[in-house]
Amino acid sequence: MTKDKYFFQKQSDLTASKITIYEKYITAYLPKLLLTVNEIFIADLFCGPGKNGEKPGSPIILLEQIKYIFTSPVIKKITNPKITILFNDQNSNHIDNLKQELKDFHYDDSIIQIIIKNESYSSILPWLLMKSENTKSAKFFFLDPFTYSDIGINDIKKIMSLNYTEVLLFNPTFHSYRFANTVFKEGHKTRVFIEEFTVDGIMDYESIHTFLTSIKKKLIFSIKKRGKTIPYVRYILLDGGGSKNSLFLLTWHQKGMLEMNKIAFKLTPDGENIKNKPTGQIDLFGTPETYSFFQQFEKKFEDIISKGGITNKEIIDFTIREGFLPKDAKEILKVMSKNKVIEVQNKFNETLKSNQWQISESPKQTTYIKVLRNE
Repeated sequence: MTKDKYFFQKQSDLTASKITIYEKYITAYLPKLLLTVNEIFIADLFCGPGKNGEKPGSPIILLEQIKYIFTSPVIKKITNPKITILFNDQNSNHIDNLKQELKDFHYDDSIIQIIIKNESYSSILPWLLMKSENTKSAKFFFLDPFTYSDIGINDIKKIMSLNYTEVLLFNPTFHSYRFANTVFKEGHKTRVFIEEFTVDGIMDYESIHTFLTSIKKKLIFSIKKRGKTIPYVRYILLDGGGSKNSLFLLTWHQKGMLEMNKIAFKLTPDGENIKNKPTGQIDLFGTPETYSFFQQFEKKFEDIISKGGITNKEIIDFTIREGFLPKDAKEILKVMSKNKVIEVQNKFNETLKSNQWQISESPKQTTYIKVLRNE
């Protein structure tokens, strides 16, 4: 029995967490995309056999959620929607199983077109990039490799260079983190990954979050575009105790990042960690760990404010980039306002009450944060 066949015979708690996030993101964000552009391309390049034991895998989850999305009266009114889905796996048994799973799956083929391929990732990616380069459809890539060494940073860079693109990248984190301070021989796959995917390289990382933050910084640095176009990148740690994985969202769209932030806070106490009990239930942290990420964000937030000359929309964007929600920014501003550190004004330099600040997910006007004194 090969390793990957065994892997797909059952669904682990960590896989269940990963699938939950994938499902919730698709359900929350695809409708928003469809209301903006009526054509979407989705690629699942390591799709597997369709199921993990008796549990649905990413291909089935995707199709079920698309069917659910199109039960919405609002979505039904979209003119000529089109969703093209590519399922690929280099294991022919996986593809045979997937085709069997989809045989009795009914869907509207006037809306959904399914392409199934049995190729290696390295051979299909150049074809896919060429095919997608000049299309105006929104593109979503789910990259769930069996090992972290399957995908290179240049692959991510090329994918994110396409127009209207985002990536949900799964990373089997714990092995690379455990050996992040080990001196490997030149060319060792763990060394190659750490040196390629982190800004800090081989070193003794303070924590797994420090390690993941180093990956996040490298992703941002590698895929940002010339000028000031910086991608939104966030991670969620899937913590199974002895085993740890992570999901990274890479997107050019603030609303996409905002949706993932919401999902993270619904599933975790701090927006960063999903801890799994043996039953698969999410385990809550104690108070100190729960608030550590917010405290770090609060410090960065106050530093940004203290420089002055910042608008509500800049504050909202900063907050979303940091993995938090506009309401979190507003709560900090309320405290700063109460302590007479800042006040929020309109374009006429009139001081506004907190319900007029326009610190929300969809601000309709620009307001200005005026610094009265530094704390």
